[in-house]
Amino acid sequence: MTSIIPLYSLARLAWSLETGLRAGRPWIGILQWLSEREQDRYLKKYLPILLHKVSSGRTEEVLREEQERGSGDLLWVLFFEILLQAPRGPQKMAGLLKIFSKTADSLSKLKKQEQSLLFVPKFQTWIAISIAVIFPFVLPAVSGGLFPSFLTLGRYDLFCTGIAVLVFGFLIMHFLCRRPQRLLKPMLSISFFFQFMSVYLDVGFDFATAWMKASSAVQLPSHLQRQILRSGLNVESTEEFLEKLSHTLPAPWPSLLTGILWARTSGLGLSEYLQEVSEKETQRLLFQWKDEVRKLTMLTLLPLSIFIMVPTLFLLVGPQILTVMK
Repeated sequence: MTSIIPLYSLARLAWSLETGLRAGRPWIGILQWLSEREQDRYLKKYLPILLHKVSSGRTEEVLREEQERGSGDLLWVLFFEILLQAPRGPQKMAGLLKIFSKTADSLSKLKKQEQSLLFVPKFQTWIAISIAVIFPFVLPAVSGGLFPSFLTLGRYDLFCTGIAVLVFGFLIMHFLCRRPQRLLKPMLSISFFFQFMSVYLDVGFDFATAWMKASSAVQLPSHLQRQILRSGLNVESTEEFLEKLSHTLPAPWPSLLTGILWARTSGLGLSEYLQEVSEKETQRLLFQWKDEVRKLTMLTLLPLSIFIMVPTLFLLVGPQILTVMK
């Protein structure tokens, strides 16, 4: 999730806005104060640009433009959607920012933890790359007599075999390191879907309109998007539509949709309920993400030992053995 500014800076900005709004300060005034005193270099660079655009008097238009700039990042889009709710009142906006800052902060910490846990296998991989480049190419070029390689011995077949296995190992490591994000990012979009719905309901849209707008804003997997965006909500009652979806969509949708039906039936505040559902679903997925990252540190040992270390040793020791045999 790449936005205009890093995730931790966006979380810090949301938290600062939330605390300032609860103290009774206007959000533009908070941004002005931050632009003059904030030490975060990304915010220090971005906030004056945003304030300069807002000062033209086209506040809503500017916020929409900034939202479209980071349209590929759901957190960025959601942040500006919350800012667009300023006319609803500072306390309502502060409540939305509080949930948003928690989500952004949790994702930022998870990114750092993921980098920390994957440091060892990535470091070992880069060491293997360095050795595979230095010994077969650099050292034979400097002193071919002391450091023979398959290239200097004319065994191009053995050299290509070692390099091919090494490249295969690098590809496996690359796809394994991307596995947690590839598996769980689509599921994380469910949490953002309910956050967008909560915001749209707070604005005053009816349930059907909020559902359609949230579906369009969130990049759900295509097979889910087709079912959620179908026209059934316009011709069926909301209860019938949600009931049908709860029987066709995969987990965790059935339990979440059943909860929405219960909230509508019992008279609970639907927007507040969706905020709570979104927060719990985010925490569940973040825990699952951490678990996947921990498993990944063990899974990388197999390709690292077989497809990277073994061909690296083959490229290093093989020419020496071949020379001795001759």
